[in-house]
Amino acid sequence: MKNVVLLMSVFALMSCKNPQKEIEKTILYNDSIGYWNHEWPRDRAEFYGSTLKFKKNGKIIHYSFNKIKNKRRIFGGYGDLVVPHTWEISEDSILTCFGEKKKIIKYNTDTIWLYDKKMKYNSMFIKARGDLNIEK
Repeated sequence: MKNVVLLMSVFALMSCKNPQKEIEKTILYNDSIGYWNHEWPRDRAEFYGSTLKFKKNGKIIHYSFNKIKNKRRIFGGYGDLVVPHTWEISEDSILTCFGEKKKIIKYNTDTIWLYDKKMKYNSMFIKARGDLNIEK
């Protein structure tokens, strides 16, 4: 009887999904595109935004997104402010992106809902689709 209980416990532990790995899989490997539009509360959100390319090595390529022209270009930065272009997900589903920590509330293959406890606002990543029109 002990062996059966032990075997069932091991099986249960092995069948549990690791949220960190599942979220990383969604962000990185869900399709071959891997670009996400970042939406958060701000002025002129209907005109301008941000698109991120999450890379396997923990780096981010950040694009400004002109929604009116449907054009993206590499984001130039914040003047003298140095912002780390990195990302990672902790075991407790905290996304650290550009040095900011946000709790992943829920996610699916098209949308990742986030909550920033420090700033007290919700944001989301929405899978970018179609022609990305990235300017070189």
